[in-house]
Amino acid sequence: MLLLSLDTASTTLSLSLFENEKVLAKFDETMLRGQAERLIPEIQELFKTAGRNVNELSGVAVGVGPGSFTGVRVALSTARGFALALNVPVMGVSSLEAYAYESKEDIFVALDTKRGDFYVAGFNKDLEEVFSPRVMTMDEIKILNPKLIASDVADLFEQEGFNVRKNDFSLSEQIAKIALARGENNLPAEPLYLREADVTL
Repeated sequence: MLLLSLDTASTTLSLSLFENEKVLAKFDETMLRGQAERLIPEIQELFKTAGRNVNELSGVAVGVGPGSFTGVRVALSTARGFALALNVPVMGVSSLEAYAYESKEDIFVALDTKRGDFYVAGFNKDLEEVFSPRVMTMDEIKILNPKLIASDVADLFEQEGFNVRKNDFSLSEQIAKIALARGENNLPAEPLYLREADVTL
């Protein structure tokens, strides 16, 4: 199975190409803006690096958020485009699950919203949700006092005295691994929004 995995929900453009659970090529770069313009060219480069053709794709795994409203929409529309053109399934995986994946114990995920608070959820070691996704402030997280935290701003939580799991993984790789493990039991490719988008008139 040749699987393309992509995520643009955060400030990172993360892409991976998997074949039978083996990474053929990947791309990860921090981008504060411009992900939409770089996405397709970098996907093309990914296939070129792997020496594979896009028509060989068996499926697409995509990060459904929570995260940037625009970023989530860009990733989902791209994934759906591939799925429609190639008649392959598209599999949704939340960013929160991706950060919790492969934890050896219960873990609390807190992702920076860039607005002074965090998208959060809690999972056990089997990646079963034990604390439903929501938005919380740092003070609220301190009251909850989770034993272990995974975050895209891990240093911040470490400074606050939390036990932090270091993140040395590619987000798109984690998304692909979860999608491959779940098979037909993946989430639908629908955005996971925990708050409304900012609107400027």
